[in-house]
Amino acid sequence: MTTRPPLQPMRVLFLRATTLCGICVFCFRIQVSSETEVASVISVRVVQAAKDRWYLEAEVRAPHEKRKVWNALTDYDHLARYIPNLASSKAVQRGEHLELEQLGQVKFLIFRIKEPVTFNVVQNFEAGTIDQRAVRGKFKKFEQHWTLSGSTGVTFISYRAEVQPSMRLPQWLVKRQIRRSVEESFGALLLELGRRP
Repeated sequence: MTTRPPLQPMRVLFLRATTLCGICVFCFRIQVSSETEVASVISVRVVQAAKDRWYLEAEVRAPHEKRKVWNALTDYDHLARYIPNLASSKAVQRGEHLELEQLGQVKFLIFRIKEPVTFNVVQNFEAGTIDQRAVRGKFKKFEQHWTLSGSTGVTFISYRAEVQPSMRLPQWLVKRQIRRSVEESFGALLLELGRRP
């Protein structure tokens, strides 16, 4: 007779939820200080399609040229330098396919946990699209899509994602961590755009 492994303590679930959310760029609402005049969220929509599956949509206005925004989003090898909860990020060319290997991390008191995920990436600057699909990691499904459009000096960033973690996590915990991760990650991206020449 086999013995079931003990249930994970809530502390470990908390850390894993935080880490998985840190890898994703989720968005509920973010308002950057008007003094920096960086950007603001135009609209946000989050739908919990099932107990463990989420659909996310966000649109952001950035007062920067499309090429500048594109370069920041596709600067994969340096994302961990300014995106919170990313321990590492590396683009790997495998034949005709581009893969993005990321390691999310979070520190809570004396504990630290890391979770890897690998995306298959398809991008097209002319169309302004970046499509990423998880091919390895602790997700049943994880797809995210970026679309850039706009006029001179202003770029609209449209983000869509479908996320289904492979582990069962308390929904209230996931929702809270998504909010925190988004505020940090999108804010860091927009501030990075403000720093770039």
